Amino acid sequence: MRLTLCSIMIGRPGPLGLLKLFELERDPYVANSLGYIYYSDRFGSPDYEKAFYYFDYAAGDGVVEATYKLSRAEVEKTTEKAKPASQKMFRAV
Repeated sequence: MRLTLCSIMIGRPGPLGLLKLFELERDPYVANSLGYIYYSDRFGSPDYEKAFYYFDYAAGDGVVEATYKLSRAEVEKTTEKAKPASQKMFRAV
């Protein structure tokens, strides 16, 4: 019997089922889904390193959504780093 996304998700809700499926099949669309899970706060705090890993894997295999999310995440990361500097600048005015 071949494991499918549905059979794994019924047995293990959340990212654990997808992790198992990814380990078995190395499916780039599963990697993209894992990237979204780790990027969001649905299952606790976001884990950006893991999100980037899975988005990168999926993007490298041609998943367009993952390529978009990688670029979007990079912009957000750059913006977050710039926030303290911009806040200081606006306080000084």
